[in-house]
Amino acid sequence: MAAADRPRWRTSSRTDNGEKCVEVAPTADGVLVRDTKDHGAGPVLRYSYREWAEFLAGPVVTTGEQLTRHDGTSVLTRWHLRDTLHFTTAEWDAFLAGARDGEFDFTLTPSR
Repeated sequence: MAAADRPRWRTSSRTDNGEKCVEVAPTADGVLVRDTKDHGAGPVLRYSYREWAEFLAGPVVTTGEQLTRHDGTSVLTRWHLRDTLHFTTAEWDAFLAGARDGEFDFTLTPSR
């Protein structure tokens, strides 16, 4: 994949270390979401721009607590996206704060 075609991942400016957080990347046809703890090897969720806008506007739902493992380290998580990605409360709160600030309001034709 050419460098110009690779997603440009970003995290919320509210994230304290950039290593354990929600990462998002606009593409030509939507938005990708992944967990930095997976170092690019974990699942990536794909949202159309319409779905992304609805996601950001919708209520946040917690599905309980779960102990997950990343790089051999156990992490207590509470937040889930489609039962695929799991985030700690601090990671999710930083993402939501950035979303509220408009950091992830991508246009239908994102600059790349």
